[in-house]
Amino acid sequence: MKILITGSGGFIARNLIVELGNRGYKDLLLCDRSTTREELDRYVEECGFLIHLAGVNRPQQEEEFYSGNAGFTEELIKIFEAKHKNVPVIYSSTTLDTPHVHYGRSKREAERILQEYGNRTGSPISIFRLPNVFGKWSRPNYNSFVATFCYNVSHDLDIKVHDPGAQVRLVYIDDVVNEVISCLEEGDDKRERFPEISEMYETTVGEVAERILSFKKGRDSLEIPDIEDSLGKKLYSTYLSYL
Repeated sequence: MKILITGSGGFIARNLIVELGNRGYKDLLLCDRSTTREELDRYVEECGFLIHLAGVNRPQQEEEFYSGNAGFTEELIKIFEAKHKNVPVIYSSTTLDTPHVHYGRSKREAERILQEYGNRTGSPISIFRLPNVFGKWSRPNYNSFVATFCYNVSHDLDIKVHDPGAQVRLVYIDDVVNEVISCLEEGDDKRERFPEISEMYETTVGEVAERILSFKKGRDSLEIPDIEDSLGKKLYSTYLSYL
């Protein structure tokens, strides 16, 4: 089975593609910003599964949220339906859903488009509503505040914490990838509409900043950092990836 992965140059996709390769998946059709319409048409024709990770989260203009998230999703589904292709879909969405957050609203609109496609065709649609995802290969000042903190601290740059008590929910990239692959490998009748990441962490921005700063202090003083808990290990692994 050939798997079409959109947003193949992005943070989640890069990690997913490597792990799929590790597990023996070879027939991957990779779609990124450089993919032509002719290539995309051919990918749609050939694929038996869609993992839709493409999206826009920090555009110059607000309307780019809708063109990059809902608009591209609508265009993609039109290609599938024009070719009478009914395939299972995994989509990466967001937990952000407040009305003033254009990113969240545009992702919800993309969800609606996909669910309507599923209702029309009977194709199973699985939507991962993800909070803040962190881990290796995440772009600082773009994907995650954790990436920004890790990059800055590891490069002796200051970090800014505007509200240390702000609550955040975090998921680690490897856990996301494992759940996506589990969903991929489930039978069509077993795929959940809204699967969840099994390990999710509730913390604050200030606590994350303190832990990352402690990693640098520990390396400077040659002391072993406190990474006995699961979140600590994953934050430390992320920090090391920026050294």
